[in-house]
Amino acid sequence: MIGIADSPSFTSFCVPQNMSKILVSWELGANFGHLTRLIPIAERLHQLGHQLFFAVRDTEVAAALLEPQEFPFTQVKWSN
Repeated sequence: MIGIADSPSFTSFCVPQNMSKILVSWELGANFGHLTRLIPIAERLHQLGHQLFFAVRDTEVAAALLEPQEFPFTQVKWSN
């Protein structure tokens, strides 16, 4: 099964002349479901030469998922 990050249209769309610095974050969600869906996209963008930085709610979850790929991250303040 080909994911969105592997599709030819995604690849051709994401090959800019100048590489970008991208902040990756999500608005809601206390668990890691949102983050796990963003990682394949982030990996592909990184392979294309982009720099990524994650803004996360839970640093323990982020450390478990992002440190193996060596993606930098920081915790954002969260209030209800």
